[in-house]
Amino acid sequence: MPLQVSEAATTPAGPKNHNSPYPPLILRGGGEAGGVTIKGEYSNLSPTGHGDLKTSVPIASLRTFVPPLSACSRYNEWRYLEKSGSPAWDNIIDNLAAEIKTRHYSRKTLKAYADWSRKFQGYLRNKPPDELSATDVKAYLTYLAVECKVSASTQNQAFNALLFLFRHILKKDFGNHKDIPRTKKSKYIPVVLSRKEIDAVLKHLGHPYDLAVKLLYGCGLRLFECMTLRVKNFNFDAGILTVHGKGSKDRTVPIPQTIMPELTAQFEAIKKLHDEDLAMGFAGVFLDDRLEKKYPSAGKDFIWQWFFP
Repeated sequence: MPLQVSEAATTPAGPKNHNSPYPPLILRGGGEAGGVTIKGEYSNLSPTGHGDLKTSVPIASLRTFVPPLSACSRYNEWRYLEKSGSPAWDNIIDNLAAEIKTRHYSRKTLKAYADWSRKFQGYLRNKPPDELSATDVKAYLTYLAVECKVSASTQNQAFNALLFLFRHILKKDFGNHKDIPRTKKSKYIPVVLSRKEIDAVLKHLGHPYDLAVKLLYGCGLRLFECMTLRVKNFNFDAGILTVHGKGSKDRTVPIPQTIMPELTAQFEAIKKLHDEDLAMGFAGVFLDDRLEKKYPSAGKDFIWQWFFP
């Protein structure tokens, strides 16, 4: 059946925020991104409600079945925020999220580690966290490699997530696990487009998508780095772009001179849109972390506006 986004998730509240002529999307789910509620009924969920990886639990560890987080949890990117049938595990997940946020890890790391912790919880059928041991980790990682046949990168991500969980949250010995079957990393030659092929792709893109692709290709940006660029990141006089990269690591890259006229035109368009937003009473753009509290009026400053609103 088609997915339906609840009306409560798209109802604007308070002053309009963002330099765009449209009202902002109000995110639900603890203030985190991806908290939009999705409604729907699905019959192909696994017993744990955590995706396609079906549970295969030893007889000795069988426990009373606990309903999944929700019928739509498989399609909720931030489903770890929902409460399960185990308050002890919910507390563990909350502590995990707090530890990751304290270390200023990225939201993708938070999502991945919490998601694997929830899958581990489902595999063990809500086994109390105090009873967890290195044997449970070995059984789960072996299950992923042998029965689920996951890729090497997926197994490594699960390994790192459980390592973080045991070391920093449970404060338990994680074990050696050298005897666990490990998926071999495949070796392949990446496909790289030629300059002619890149030009052919750009000819079929309209504004501003073509400009975004040119920045990705010409400056070597990741997609999220390009989408989170602000006006203040551009230094047109020096021809330098400051990028806030993965892991809060900044770097500077040269701006291709061939796209400088297009960047200047986009700069003027943003300035015009910003003036219109201020005239209409928009509250400005969202700022990172506590900057919005520290500098209440900074969201209206032009230098903080999104380069691709």
